[in-house]
Amino acid sequence: MMTGFKMFMLAAEEMNFSRAAERAFVTQQCLSDHIKKLEDSYGVKFFHRKPKLSLTPEGEAMLRYVSRLQVLDEGIQKELSDLNAGIKGTVRAGLGMTRGEILIPIAAEKFREKAPNADLQVTLADTRDLEPLLLSGELDIFLGVSAEENIMFKRRKVQTENLYLIIPENMLREYFPGNESYGSCLRIFAGGVDLKVIHDIPFVLGHEGSRTTFGVRQYYRRNGLELNMPVCISDFRIHLKLCRTGKYATVAPYMHLYQLMESSNDEGEKLLVFPLLNIEKKYDIEIITHRDAPKLKVVDEFSRALENACRECCQNIDDFLQASQLCYTRNFFPEL
Repeated sequence: MMTGFKMFMLAAEEMNFSRAAERAFVTQQCLSDHIKKLEDSYGVKFFHRKPKLSLTPEGEAMLRYVSRLQVLDEGIQKELSDLNAGIKGTVRAGLGMTRGEILIPIAAEKFREKAPNADLQVTLADTRDLEPLLLSGELDIFLGVSAEENIMFKRRKVQTENLYLIIPENMLREYFPGNESYGSCLRIFAGGVDLKVIHDIPFVLGHEGSRTTFGVRQYYRRNGLELNMPVCISDFRIHLKLCRTGKYATVAPYMHLYQLMESSNDEGEKLLVFPLLNIEKKYDIEIITHRDAPKLKVVDEFSRALENACRECCQNIDDFLQASQLCYTRNFFPEL
């Protein structure tokens, strides 16, 4: 990328010519000269100098284009290297925390089998935090959960996930005492649970940035109910540990149930799983790359490994839930 564009990008990122010059290993005067030449070539001003440094409308437009140029420039280098060297290089991937813990051990193994000379760098963060990293060229690919609509995203849907209630058996028996009442409850809940029926149960859920927490909150507000959430924490393994105390329930998308499978031998209350009704939010799980990024063999290989890991994970969950008699649905209903 041209030097003037690089200097402009640094100044726009820092909003301070002195710090930008330090990052570029040049004098402040040198950086200012490059930006002045760029402004003169387009006949506009990119920065307001007073009262403090800020972008003009023209500067904001230039930043959008230069950001795309940066992605394209990096893509040219990667694609030429990729063509020359075969399936080599580094894939920079992003996933949510829980899905990353579940999928990366599976996907990394599959990826290494096909691309033993490639490297993998993983960032674990919420989808909303991964989106700008892809747009800025800091990621090559991420697994998005209902990611925003963006013209720069190239997306491939892997699956759609519904939400499930995870509740301790002892808590459910307290709400529906007696064998007849409890058995009737299970048969009704097998078709799906409407949380209005047990709206005052205490939940442990994720932080406010969690798509699941947002969906549950919206459901309660829409129905004029108060969400009882005494514990809020982002680690789903801790959700399960707290549920096993018999004092909390939680809500999870289907893939998170993999961690329920992994913790099935933990001590504590038995946890039951039911599909949720009337929570409109369903989660599209998509593999997302940058529209302008080069088509690299190493990224394609990781994308396939990640998609196969998702399928394998969900099949393992299906098998586990039916074998353990934890999941109550119309298709599978163990004898009481």
